[in-house]
Amino acid sequence: MNKMKNEKMKNDRTSPRFAELVSRAPFMVIRRRCKKCAAIIAAAAIAASAAACAGRNDPAGTAVPSAGASAPASDSLAPSDSPAPSESLAPSDSQTPAPKAVYHSMSQEDAKRVMDGGDPYILVDVRTQAEYDVKHITGAVLIPVDEIENRAADELPDKDALIMVYCRSGVRSKNAAGILVGLGYTNVQDIGGIQTWPFDNVEGG
Repeated sequence: MNKMKNEKMKNDRTSPRFAELVSRAPFMVIRRRCKKCAAIIAAAAIAASAAACAGRNDPAGTAVPSAGASAPASDSLAPSDSPAPSESLAPSDSQTPAPKAVYHSMSQEDAKRVMDGGDPYILVDVRTQAEYDVKHITGAVLIPVDEIENRAADELPDKDALIMVYCRSGVRSKNAAGILVGLGYTNVQDIGGIQTWPFDNVEGG
């Protein structure tokens, strides 16, 4: 059986039909490859034709960017033409907080010069009535420190006046000066205590 098959294959290879097929084989391969090339060329021609049509249909005449080309930067990335912030956004003078008022310490020598200088001032003794009766600086008004917050509006109506306060040693005068500044007085001077007052303008028992 195998011998008969081998003999048949040998006869087929020596036949004229087999020789013809062998001789035409290269041309058949080339034809198949040419068909593939023709298909590629046709596809390229169609793409070129489509691109040309797109160029004619573009009213601005701009070229159609390829898929790999980077798009131009958007106008949104350019510097904005919006106007600079209006000056109305800047804080106005009315919005600027006023500087916090504070009282100041004045030496007793400077306080005596003010008293002798003739300029208006108010001298406030913030001790008790009993202490005031014993001794006080001439011209002083008695307003005890624990009453000054309630009495200041009536007895010290000018909040811009020069007000000098004193007590016995300087502790209560500091407290009183702070209270007056908190009430809105703008020119409060703490001159310390009467026990260190070196001048003779003192009255009392």
